[in-house]
Amino acid sequence: MEKVLARVAATEVEEDDSEVEVDEMGLPMPDESSWNVDERKAYLDSVEMPLLFMDEEDIEEAREKGHGGLGVIEAVREQSTPWGLAKEMKQKGNSLFVLAVKSKKTKERRRLYKQTLGSYSDGIEQHAAAMAAADPPPAEEAAPMLSQLYSNRAAVHLRLRNHRAVLNDCANAVRVWPENVKAHHRAGTAALALHKLDEATAHCNAGLAVDAENKALAKLHAQIEAKLEAAREKARKIAAAIAAKEAKKAALASAIEARGLVIGLEDVVAGMGGYTDKPYLDPEDGAALHWPIVFLYEEHSQMDYLRDVDERDALSAHLENVFAERPGWDQEGTYRPDQLEVFFLAHCVTKAEAATRLRVWVRVPLFDDAGAPIPLRAVLDHPLYEIPRIPMLWIIASKSAYRRQFLKSRRVIEFDDL
Repeated sequence: MEKVLARVAATEVEEDDSEVEVDEMGLPMPDESSWNVDERKAYLDSVEMPLLFMDEEDIEEAREKGHGGLGVIEAVREQSTPWGLAKEMKQKGNSLFVLAVKSKKTKERRRLYKQTLGSYSDGIEQHAAAMAAADPPPAEEAAPMLSQLYSNRAAVHLRLRNHRAVLNDCANAVRVWPENVKAHHRAGTAALALHKLDEATAHCNAGLAVDAENKALAKLHAQIEAKLEAAREKARKIAAAIAAKEAKKAALASAIEARGLVIGLEDVVAGMGGYTDKPYLDPEDGAALHWPIVFLYEEHSQMDYLRDVDERDALSAHLENVFAERPGWDQEGTYRPDQLEVFFLAHCVTKAEAATRLRVWVRVPLFDDAGAPIPLRAVLDHPLYEIPRIPMLWIIASKSAYRRQFLKSRRVIEFDDL
């Protein structure tokens, strides 16, 4: 597993084409894979340390004479330059990244990632110094190098889920070297994690424009497209739901207007704020209105709240259901379905000329002259009934002492009296 992790980590950072091996003294040396011990010792003995202190004129003279140790000295001198240090910091960061990926301890892994970020950041600083030097590296080498430093640092941020930092570093990476496919991939991955789907798509497309056969980018592009389609489908559903809601709202308004109903926003009595149901059209045939209504038992300061009453329903049927069993507050047993009277308050919404006109209650019969039950709609359609936020009907027992008090203290007219 560790070998697999190492291979995966190695593919996540940009490597140089070659590596320089160093000897015991820290000096770069030729390939010694085929040397024996004596050959290696002979090489080390041949290194002339005073060469380290040669100036440019001496080095040029040594180059003309074909000095055998000059290559080693030039490599050492390069390592001490900003350009050489930038390369060294990049290689160090790559090595630390592999160690961090392989680490099984969270604390150690985070420490290594922090050191990796530092190495790449140092490399970026040394690269800037190299470009500001009198003899900067050629652009064809400098641009990819700086891009890879930024891109590799983005790889660390991606592991740490610092997705905005990934986007920042990748933006710098592709700015100096647009051909950096890994930077495009990492930016797309970070944008996807941040749900910036359009930005993620743009990064994928830019990378595929450089390498159309890149499998990692193609896979990421497919993931983004799936997310985009899911987002589009969600948007379509939301739009459809909003349209359906608006259509229902318009149909309800049309039905109310067709009936000539007057509906207010206030309640007739206090304490109704917790009841929020609203009228709606029947979902099956769209012809009937359904209402929340309140049966108020003023004598006992009680009420029943019916959330959903079809306007075609008979009031008597709902009263029979409510009083199928005697409620606990009806100690005298006077509230029986066949001994109830129903009233509504006229002009309860507009209250026109309220200061000079007595409030009027209308008595609602439960059955017409032919014995047919009176539906809720007949009450709502009555010319004197202005519907409050929640329709309310007063229910009084016909054989109770309170009935006499109610009729005496109020102006009551019959349902058919206009």
